[in-house]
Amino acid sequence: MLVLVPPDFIFHPVEGGIPTRDEARFLPYGALSIASFLRSRGQRAMVAPLQWYFQRGTRYRHFDDGTEASREAFEQRTRHVLEALMRRLRPRALGVSIGYAIHHSAAEIILGYLHRFWPEIPVLVGGNHATHTREHWLNACRGVDAVVCGPGEAATLAWLEARRSPAAPAALRRHRADDEAASLAVPVDLDLAALPHWAPVGGFMHLLATSRGCSHRCAFCTSRLMWRRRQGRPREAYTAELEGLVARGVDRVLLADDMLDPRDSGFAELVDVLARFESIRFGAPLRLDSLRHCNPRSLTRAHIEEVFVGLESFSPEILRAMRKDLRVDCLARIDTDLCRLRDAGLKVTLFMLVGHPGATRSLDMVSIERCQTLVERGVITGLSAVHVAPYPGTALASMVERGRLRIIEPRMNRWTLDRPIVEELDPAGRPVYPEAEQRATFEAFQDICRRTSAYVERQRARLRGT
Repeated sequence: MLVLVPPDFIFHPVEGGIPTRDEARFLPYGALSIASFLRSRGQRAMVAPLQWYFQRGTRYRHFDDGTEASREAFEQRTRHVLEALMRRLRPRALGVSIGYAIHHSAAEIILGYLHRFWPEIPVLVGGNHATHTREHWLNACRGVDAVVCGPGEAATLAWLEARRSPAAPAALRRHRADDEAASLAVPVDLDLAALPHWAPVGGFMHLLATSRGCSHRCAFCTSRLMWRRRQGRPREAYTAELEGLVARGVDRVLLADDMLDPRDSGFAELVDVLARFESIRFGAPLRLDSLRHCNPRSLTRAHIEEVFVGLESFSPEILRAMRKDLRVDCLARIDTDLCRLRDAGLKVTLFMLVGHPGATRSLDMVSIERCQTLVERGVITGLSAVHVAPYPGTALASMVERGRLRIIEPRMNRWTLDRPIVEELDPAGRPVYPEAEQRATFEAFQDICRRTSAYVERQRARLRGT
């Protein structure tokens, strides 16, 4: 089976007549997990991250400046890439992994070509976005044989084994918990990535998941709906992955868990494993309410040098609307908790959201002022602010259906999160937080971001690279 991972098909500023942007180089971890599981069960499987077939140097070519000509150019390039892959790998079945709304349009183009030129090859669609938009792929896209709902490993194997049966269901439901546990025990094999010669595996930033799922129910997130509650992976599985990364000379790894929790029974074991890999430096996600329970020495012993905290807002009102399930006292002691990390030599990046229902310009100003102070004091080294999006399957998407949110940008492939996407409406249908005010808030966050040490270092690295 060949799993195709669509490239982004989105608008970005045009440089020299070709839409381009800087691109973080990550391999599709979820698709590789599925392929690795299939290989462990005797199936032939590879993953083609199509984004890198559009890569030129360190710039990613989008072909989408909003014109029909740009879309045609993208389609022509896509057809060329698909034809080359089909000749090279000769798959007997195809999977299309649609993990994000930003891939929506590109996935439609890919599926159209597959149905037109290779109608005899069965096609399975899956991924986070596909799970929550499965009716679209089954009804609006010709040639889709089935959609995986939820985790893909066991369901994909079952589909491959039963795909010749006329009774095979179109929507493949979640499998038993023991099937999912078995898939978590299989190490991800990077050798299953079918890459162009100009994108060697060693040139990527690499992910490592030590768990899957999340125990929280934030209104803007689909993780709990997709993966259920957090499940830890066996120590042997992620240890084997780390050994493979070391063998390839990888020295930086981002832990891809939804959220690590120092209170979890497996956290001490995780620290012991990471501490063994002295040549790797890790980045790790932590929730604000877990910081007080976190010993910075444990993080540094595990070679974790950067911590990412999804705070989203300093306003208790907005946090309640987000269903973040954070106690007010967590906000009161955030300076103390973050200073403990800084004093241990750890870098800290805060993530903030703009435009969430319940937010206003005045409430967001509280977050802007607090972030400004933390940057000036050197407590945080990085700041990332994005606009909120009503991703299918989230509580925000249901607010759109009920008329409580107005979608500003209806094209999901344009949900780049750097511009307003929704406005909350009051009972009279007026916007509570107008688009223009959201833009002003976002720019204020960006101004602070440009003064963080992490941003300055990235700019210096880019200049060194040129």
